[in-house]
Amino acid sequence: MFNLLLAILCSLAIGVIFKLARRFRIHRLGLLTANYFVAVLTALALGVDFSVAGGPEEVMLLVAVGVGNGVLFLVSFALYAAAVDKVGLALAAGTMRISVLVPFAASWFVWQEVPGTLQIPGIVVAIAAFGLMSKGPSGKGATASRLSAPAALL
Repeated sequence: MFNLLLAILCSLAIGVIFKLARRFRIHRLGLLTANYFVAVLTALALGVDFSVAGGPEEVMLLVAVGVGNGVLFLVSFALYAAAVDKVGLALAAGTMRISVLVPFAASWFVWQEVPGTLQIPGIVVAIAAFGLMSKGPSGKGATASRLSAPAALL
């Protein structure tokens, strides 16, 4: 339960940090790059085992996959930051959370992994919550002010 709460806090903190970075005019690419640099230093400080049992080909493949994933993470966070600017934190975070539906649907329809009795109500609640979040604020100026926010990528 502690790990789940910690994951939720860290996930929400990313969106809040993006909102604060925009307010204080902090360059987001630098922020994201520093994040990964600190993550590498933390892994080194904690003594993570980086050894690979294999030859140079396996090491090069591992490095290529790592660099590719790093680039994809930077791009996805940059797009997330733009979404936070454009539609707000709640809708951007909700959309990010609902994206888990794609692999869930694939597991259900492609590999015939039928959801259990506790998973089906969870799916219904998640879809309902997403629908409520996408409704947006009510009032005359709420939608206009929300859509007029600049969508600076970085």
